[in-house]
Amino acid sequence: MVSRRRRVFLFAIMFLGFLLQICLFPYLRLFGAQPDVVLVIAVVAAVLEGSMEGAYLGFFGGMLGDMVSMQPIGVGALIKAGVAFVVGMLKENFLTYTIALPMTVVFLASIAEPALAHGFLVLLGEDLLPRFQWGTVLLCAVYNMLLVFIVYPILRRFRFEEQKGAYIVSEPKTSSK
Repeated sequence: MVSRRRRVFLFAIMFLGFLLQICLFPYLRLFGAQPDVVLVIAVVAAVLEGSMEGAYLGFFGGMLGDMVSMQPIGVGALIKAGVAFVVGMLKENFLTYTIALPMTVVFLASIAEPALAHGFLVLLGEDLLPRFQWGTVLLCAVYNMLLVFIVYPILRRFRFEEQKGAYIVSEPKTSSK
């Protein structure tokens, strides 16, 4: 179970990552590829906290992205939440505490997410979709994998434990009559 303070921290990090993604990273493109900070944060959170936390963050970040994009609202939220949930479920099968697992699953999720989004938009009947470019997707996956070196230590470092007995206001008074 994730504490309330941890959950607020994760959502604040997701919002900050979203702001970086729309304000800063468009200027840091390499050969047409731009990292997907929202996906990286959702997947790393799914690895560290579990499938439901990853899905919540993926949905929140995806919905923020959908509000500023030209695609139908909800597609990015659904895809990012689904990918983070699957990553969180698959994480249960691996017993490793190194950065190699988040890097691997971010790389694979960075390939799966645009492919699933493109397929979903085709199913919705979108006519004016750009041609799917595997080279750009692979470069973006490598870019996202490198971004794990920044996101993973931040999310792993800040843990907020529940404080036992924090809700006790005062001790009950005993009468000495």
